Amino acid sequence: MASSFAPVEAMVSTVSDAWLMAMKHVIAPGRAYAPMLLSISDLGPDIEDPTIRSIVDAQLLGADCVSVKDNAAMIFPSNLWATRKQLGLERFYDDYINRVLPRVLRRSNIKYGTYFGRLLQSTGLKPDGTKREINQIQFLLDQWEKGRQTNRRPRQSSLQLAVFDPAKDHTGQALRGFPCLQQVGLSTYEQSLTLHAMYPTQLVFDRGYGNYLGLVHLARFLAEQMGLDLAGVNIFVGCPELGAINKAGARNLLATLLVLDP
Repeated sequence: MASSFAPVEAMVSTVSDAWLMAMKHVIAPGRAYAPMLLSISDLGPDIEDPTIRSIVDAQLLGADCVSVKDNAAMIFPSNLWATRKQLGLERFYDDYINRVLPRVLRRSNIKYGTYFGRLLQSTGLKPDGTKREINQIQFLLDQWEKGRQTNRRPRQSSLQLAVFDPAKDHTGQALRGFPCLQQVGLSTYEQSLTLHAMYPTQLVFDRGYGNYLGLVHLARFLAEQMGLDLAGVNIFVGCPELGAINKAGARNLLATLLVLDP
């Protein structure tokens, strides 16, 4: 019925709560394929519930899915950044492209690249038809710094990071699996930054937790580099699906997490 396609909004303060709300949404009666908007704000130092995280990871392992850690790192490699931060952005980018990414692509379940890799190595054509490769993240940061120095912020519509590439991703495959994340946009107000992520579809059980964690890590990195406070992360999913677990299994899992009654 038509009402099932009205977007559902949830405001939470942790990644764990965002995933729980998404799971509850996708298994609710009459909500199949209905859009959802998750807003994660008031982020403190503890962005996860360690108990929920450990249970989710165990479930993902049992379902032969990518772990939360590896899934999040496809959006932003927080562990690599922690070890390269003092060495600078150029070293961070270079080590990811030349050391981390080739290792990731050798895995049998990751065939088409990573989100972060695409942001660092985006390709296209200039107006004159010549090829261009661009590091979208660094371009955005350079534009922001230029605006800071001239006391004139760049236009909001320029603060965009594109993932979906029609030349690569428009295929006839019945199931491709990547990329689910289409685009990331930023908005700024005074001294705060908000990140917005667009997913036309998403497998909530398989990918949701890691996706949300990776986006928060990316948002924190960008806010830090831009000298802003992180206000929050908004995640829109047009057609959320459950993934590699059935509804009965999902209800039992949520009951274990004290979200639903057994």
